Amino acid sequence: MDSKPEVKSPQAFPVATHAVVRPGMTLRDYFAGQALQGMYSNASFDDVIKRVLAVQVLAMVAYEQADAMMKARGDG
Repeated sequence: MDSKPEVKSPQAFPVATHAVVRPGMTLRDYFAGQALQGMYSNASFDDVIKRVLAVQVLAMVAYEQADAMMKARGDG
């Protein structure tokens, strides 16, 4: 998305069974998804605004919120 350095992010849901490791998504990706879900579910964030704002802008804002959450927990 931009030239910012990648935020250190542990895996959100790592799974290790026997010799198989499934790292899952990063915690940053999980936080961004939750932020994006919150933006779309907000009643004041009406359909007109959703259509006016580009999807890329919403994704960028979601990752900015995720980065803030990572920083708040001491990972960023």
